[in-house]
Amino acid sequence: MSVLASLAAGAALVTYTALETYTFEVDEKHLSSPDIPPNFDNVRIVFLSDIHHGVFINRRTLARIIKKVQFLQPHLLLLGGDYVQSKMSPEKEMACLQGVFNQIKEIKAPLGKFGVLGNHDLDEVGAEAAYAAMNSAGVRPLDNQATWIWKGFQRIRLGGVGDLTYDTQDIEATLKGTNLHDYIILLSHQPTYVDELQQKKIDLMLTGHTHGSQAIPFPLPFSVKGLITKGRVKGWLQVGPTTLLISRGLGVEFPFIRLLNQPQMHLITLHHEAAPTLLKNPTKKEKEDQELRDQLAQVLDKYRQRRRFYPPNPFKAFFQPKPAAKPKPVVKPEPEPKPPKVKPPKK
Repeated sequence: MSVLASLAAGAALVTYTALETYTFEVDEKHLSSPDIPPNFDNVRIVFLSDIHHGVFINRRTLARIIKKVQFLQPHLLLLGGDYVQSKMSPEKEMACLQGVFNQIKEIKAPLGKFGVLGNHDLDEVGAEAAYAAMNSAGVRPLDNQATWIWKGFQRIRLGGVGDLTYDTQDIEATLKGTNLHDYIILLSHQPTYVDELQQKKIDLMLTGHTHGSQAIPFPLPFSVKGLITKGRVKGWLQVGPTTLLISRGLGVEFPFIRLLNQPQMHLITLHHEAAPTLLKNPTKKEKEDQELRDQLAQVLDKYRQRRRFYPPNPFKAFFQPKPAAKPKPVVKPEPEPKPPKVKPPKK
């Protein structure tokens, strides 16, 4: 009986891990900051990491992921690297790389599509082939590069650094030309780079790589790939001034199962937050002016709420003028057909 129970438990565990590997979660996060410009209020960012397209994340599964991203309607699409599965033939790896970006090409993001490379991309297919595939899908590589994202006359900074294992890291490209009031987003495949920032002004850092330890459902001081993580393997964390996301990713690597580490994509919504008004030793007039501004703000808030939730007027339709009747089209009578001309008989 114990043998049967063990077999049943093993079968249930295998079934669960298989189901979890293909059950994708959408992690929604709202971020507010005075440094987020008003034009970027309610801007939606979708972040994908560690797709590992190959045997397990096949074409059909990848199509499900892309369809879900399209449903989220992102303004900005960000990619965290590791697009292909390892330990495949070079031909298969190149086909999977192109297959990923052929589908990413179908995603519409008005503010752009950007990404960095992961260790598997650099080790399996190489930077040149990976950049070519990204460019073919309209995805701009940001390894040790940065750009301004504009919306109207306002902007945020978006940059990236190279992979910690196979590339160099240049954060200065991201910080160049910024000030303390710019909102800065950094892409890095590996989260351990957060320790190298040394209190630099990075507002949001998006990473992956660890798979949330994938088959180990509790945090370890190192990841399954042997890198020191200080127990930081998944989730949202605050490291100094930086909000850090460590995604569990979408795909799998050896041992190709997940246990209590559901694959995920991320929907991040930005919100402009008004900076608090701080007055140093205000005068009496300044205090009165501030109180008046606060009272006016409260009145406006109540007015907006009232306008938003006020029930519709049921008599409004009776007082609206009736639309003018459209003139009937004039139908011209068709002319009567003329009798055919008959030629007189020749004499």
